Amino acid sequence: MTRLRTRSPGLSLHAITRNLRPVLALVIVLSVLSLLTYRAFFGYVVRSYGDTMAPDIPADSWLWVSFDVAESGDIVLVEGDENRVLRRVIGTSGDTVTIDGDRIYLNGERVQWTEKSPGSVSPTPLDATRPPSGDTVQVPEGSLFLHCNQVWLCRDAQHTGLVDLDMVVGPVSGF
Repeated sequence: MTRLRTRSPGLSLHAITRNLRPVLALVIVLSVLSLLTYRAFFGYVVRSYGDTMAPDIPADSWLWVSFDVAESGDIVLVEGDENRVLRRVIGTSGDTVTIDGDRIYLNGERVQWTEKSPGSVSPTPLDATRPPSGDTVQVPEGSLFLHCNQVWLCRDAQHTGLVDLDMVVGPVSGF
């Protein structure tokens, strides 16, 4: 009687890896989809690199950006053509904003979210998007009026004053 030699009933490494490839591919695809879904619906993490929003947000802070609707007083992430910046929402659609020297008024009430530099007269140089000192602007539909906490550090007037809602990612919070 001749005995046939057969392979052991165990699986070879090749068979195991061949059987795991579809499972591994499915796990990778599901992981990527869940991360994209989470970011799309809930938000994501960014890091701040400047002091423009101190003391509320110190430099080198990790922040959560949500996709909620921004309200007056919120700090928001603004995404421009070349950079991202943090700004304070002073007014939303329909609000009136007045800058009078170093004071900012929202709907006739003074707000004190911003600070001026020691010895400065005006919080920032005024441009076309900001009302001249003493003038009032009404925030149009689809816009926000944004400002810095440390206004003497904000050099980019592009993201200060009236800003289109399309440029605002959402409110931020530290964690």
